[in-house]
This record gives sequence, structure tokens and C-alpha cells, in this order.
Amino acid sequence: LLIVMGTSINLGWYAAVGSDLYRHGRFCHILYMNMPAPMKAAMVGGDGRVLYTPASLCMKLASHALDAALHPGVVYALWRAHGRGRPSSRRDVVTWPTVAGAYAVSRLWSVVHTGYNGGGVGLFYFGYDVYHIHDLDSWLPAYLAEGLFFSVLATVLVSRRRGAKDENESE
Repeated sequence: LLIVMGTSINLGWYAAVGSDLYRHGRFCHILYMNMPAPMKAAMVGGDGRVLYTPASLCMKLASHALDAALHPGVVYALWRAHGRGRPSSRRDVVTWPTVAGAYAVSRLWSVVHTGYNGGGVGLFYFGYDVYHIHDLDSWLPAYLAEGLFFSVLATVLVSRRRGAKDENESE
């Protein structure tokens, strides 16, 4: 479950970062604005603009290292731990329970944040309360990447089931 969720989160995160770069020319501003306060203070001015100073460049390098370690790095560590001591494959990870569970947790996350921060109910959270961002248009690419990922996994599972059914019928 955690590997599927982590992959979904990674795809959403990098889709949001890529969209911000493509649409607004802002390279990783979302990353810099969501670092711990001491790091953010070195990279982002009080007016919300990203700084370009020697000190901010060093902190930006550190934030990219943290991002790599904590986004794809955690998923990789989970994958390695999953396969420890036995052969592991995507078939072990991509199952209906893990895909459905990961999607359900993602939607629950959105419902909780929409209710807590906006007072309503929604399956997709759009707001400024969870992440520090310049505008809301980075949320949509994140959810599109997530939806595409889960659609691909569902297609793989349906294809896998059809393949097993075809094998059984040919015997």
C-alpha cells in the first residue's frame, strides 16, 4: 500500500512542480516555499518571492537533496524493504487491495483537508492551507497525474486477470 501511495504522491508532486515551471517559469518554487522554516527563510523573502543569493543557492541545493531523499528515496527504500529476503516483483505490489486502498486513503486525505480548511466536503482538495503556493493551478496537474497512475494500475490489473482467464480456458 505504501509503495503505491508513495508513487502516486511522487507523480503528483513532480507534476505540480513541472506545471509550475511550464506555466509560470518558476523552477521548484513550490519546493522552496514548503521547506522547514529555517530553510525557507534563507530561500524565500518576506514578500513570498524566491531569493537568488549565494546563501539561498546553498539552501536550494540542500532542499533538492532532501526532496530526492524524501520523495523518490522513501519509495525506493520501501521497494527494497518489500523485496528483502525474497524475490519481489510489481505483481506483489500492484493488487486490487493495494490500489483501492491507496486511492481510498488519497481521497480521505482530500476529504479531511477540504472539510477542515474549507468547511465543505470534496474528494479533491484545492487550497492554500496545506501547502504554501503562489496559486492553485498546480493542484490540477497533480490530480491528473494521480488519476492517470491509478488508471494505468487498474488497466494492468484487468489485463492480468484477462490473461489468467485466457490461460485457464486454453488448458
